[in-house]
Amino acid sequence: MDAEIERLAPGVTADSTLYVADENLRVVYTNDEWRRFAQVNRGAELAGPAWNMHLLENMSGRERERWASIYELLLSGKLSHYEEDFICSSPDERRIYRLRSTPVARDDGSTLLVHHTVRIDDKAEEREGMRSRLRALDSDPEQIQREYQRRVLAPRVAVPGFLVAQFLRPLGDAGGDILWHRTYDDGTTDVVLADAMGHGTEASIHAAKMVMMLESLSAPYRQPQDILASLNRGMLRHRAEHESAFASGILFRFQRGSPWVRCANFGHSPPVFSRSGEVALGVGLALGIVDTLPVWPEVELDMTEHGTRFIAFSDGITEQFDALGEMYGTERLIRIFQESRQRDFDAVVPTILEDLDAFRGDALVKDDQTLIAVELQE
Repeated sequence: MDAEIERLAPGVTADSTLYVADENLRVVYTNDEWRRFAQVNRGAELAGPAWNMHLLENMSGRERERWASIYELLLSGKLSHYEEDFICSSPDERRIYRLRSTPVARDDGSTLLVHHTVRIDDKAEEREGMRSRLRALDSDPEQIQREYQRRVLAPRVAVPGFLVAQFLRPLGDAGGDILWHRTYDDGTTDVVLADAMGHGTEASIHAAKMVMMLESLSAPYRQPQDILASLNRGMLRHRAEHESAFASGILFRFQRGSPWVRCANFGHSPPVFSRSGEVALGVGLALGIVDTLPVWPEVELDMTEHGTRFIAFSDGITEQFDALGEMYGTERLIRIFQESRQRDFDAVVPTILEDLDAFRGDALVKDDQTLIAVELQE
């Protein structure tokens, strides 16, 4: 088995923990580092090289249901892999680990579940500090406003190799819409447009927490779906007692020098491209609703095919009403955007906003409004 595992799990180092289960969720292989880790945390009975333990054996309740769903999706081929961070509570091992579970086909046609765990932080204090900062937002409106303005309103989205224009108008000093981005050393850039439920202070708490968690969770080697899975768990874990909180949005991943953009949708309206119009992404579940494993649709789009410009927006744009109770709507937004194709990129967002405000007239703005436009640089 050792030689086969080495082939199926390339790149595993001596300090990586590795365990493998069969299609019946029975463990059939563990490496030396896993056995050392297990002995420290669970006792000598786990020291054997392959002890035939069932993966769900020590789980119960909703946690068991969640992992049963994950393994079913992995073994059915509906999920290519699953990734999750956890803190080991042992005094000797109080560190943050990242577990990656991947189904791998064997030569005989059966499937193995390869679980590879690496340590990503020496200590858990950084994560604990994040928890404290998130909890502090629940009872400090002034801090919420400061965090929202510093982390959401102040930054300008920048994507190497692309032109970007943005507009974000919260109802008050802070709102529930976010635009967040991070560019990594390898030229990858993640951009998230999201709309947290509610209005005012309640929504801004969720929005500020989302941005703080994204800054902690994001990494270029993490797939968009993995980032969303971690963000979903974080939103459920860090919401105030008896509070419901969810958010819809899209995570875009760009690569400098490439016309392709990856989109992972979590319950949001799709982007609109200058040539193709709305491009279906599939509708994933909004974040912060359930702790089972939803699958967020993810597609790769070629901007040379769909159009070298696109826009994404919150529903505060399309659901703006005029004085007669008519709604602005997606069709009008698409028409105005596509009519601007021949104009300079700098005119795209102002053209849409000018039409939106002319349509609104004297009617009130009743929701946060966010719009981002992106153009591929030739």
